[in-house]
Amino acid sequence: MQFIGSKANVCSLCIRNSLFYIGAFPYNPDDHLVQHFNQLNAPGKYFNGKDLLQMLFLFAKFDCSRLSNMDKKRTMKQGLINEVLAQLATILPKNTVWKVLEPTNQWLDGQVELTMQGQKLTFPVEYKTEVRNQHLPKLLNQKEQCENLLLVAGYIYPKIREELRTVGINYIETSGNVYLNQPPFYIFIDGHKKEAPKQELKTRVFTKTGLKVVFALLLNPELLNAPYRIIADEAGVALDTVHNVINGLKELRFIKPIADKQYLFENQKELFNRWMHEYDAKLKPDLHLGNFRFAKPDDFYTWKNTPINAPATQWGAEPAADLLTNYLRPAILTLYTDEPKIEVMKQLKLLPDKNGNVQLYQKFWQTNKDDHQPHVPDLLVYADLVNHGDPRNFEVAQKIDEQYLQNRFK
Repeated sequence: MQFIGSKANVCSLCIRNSLFYIGAFPYNPDDHLVQHFNQLNAPGKYFNGKDLLQMLFLFAKFDCSRLSNMDKKRTMKQGLINEVLAQLATILPKNTVWKVLEPTNQWLDGQVELTMQGQKLTFPVEYKTEVRNQHLPKLLNQKEQCENLLLVAGYIYPKIREELRTVGINYIETSGNVYLNQPPFYIFIDGHKKEAPKQELKTRVFTKTGLKVVFALLLNPELLNAPYRIIADEAGVALDTVHNVINGLKELRFIKPIADKQYLFENQKELFNRWMHEYDAKLKPDLHLGNFRFAKPDDFYTWKNTPINAPATQWGAEPAADLLTNYLRPAILTLYTDEPKIEVMKQLKLLPDKNGNVQLYQKFWQTNKDDHQPHVPDLLVYADLVNHGDPRNFEVAQKIDEQYLQNRFK
């Protein structure tokens, strides 16, 4: 019975009643235990004392394991935070004192206290191994809750460091790059170089054609267990590409086998985050058909009235976000199309202009002919907003995540 004294979140009344069932206490139990198991979706059946204790032990073991893993991760992160601060001691003024504190809640990776020139300030800390565009909306949301949020990271891409400074998020990178702008403190050190983290084992999952397969699977998760021929048709790729992608997803542990040629997604959100980064770097540049401007400049401001041949041509990025949320005035109009470029130019009365505010891209996914939505899928809208890196898009990206994506990745 030692597990009763553990950190597990097991109801004491359940334990008391389970002891009654094996004759440990001479009083009648109430129905609390049965209700408790029902809440946990346990089958409605009679449990003897041995069953109850075994189940309680499993609950305790699972909960303790979960808490233990959380504690290990937090301890590891706090150790890395200590390491970063130790490195900074050789860079910052000698009278600067850093002190690592325990986090005030379970969602914080830690806290650090900075004392410099007699002034003291505490920073709640978020730790990331590396920081990419997809992390920015969440970091902005955290900053709203903690104004003096401090991001401690192993690696931050140079462009993202600039974006973090633009939105006022403090950061420290293990290379020694620092941005702290929290009055009365201001520390800015930049230019320290560090190699980007090496990618894991080579895989064909994130090749240009592989990215098309992954997007098709993210759009329609049930497709994962469809015949390879159907997946290939949906993604517009060769049959061998599907085979390579499925094997790669298994190797990267994004899917797991549950039966013969039957799979289950393990971490769709992480797969989507990885897809976003790779799509922007590898596939999207090849899809760009050109920049344009309207022959009549005022047509830009009445773009919603512009006739498009959906679903062959659909709005993406900022205009799509406005259609989904009614929360963003587009600065750039993005369109994805299956139609010949010249046909779209004629229909929308566009003129080529390398600095134009209308961008045209080739569609890379199959659209249901019965789907006449004027905008591209919400996954692609979110990805384009975040990848663009414009801070004004992060808030609307967060809204799309909350309204459309969170249920998708449960």
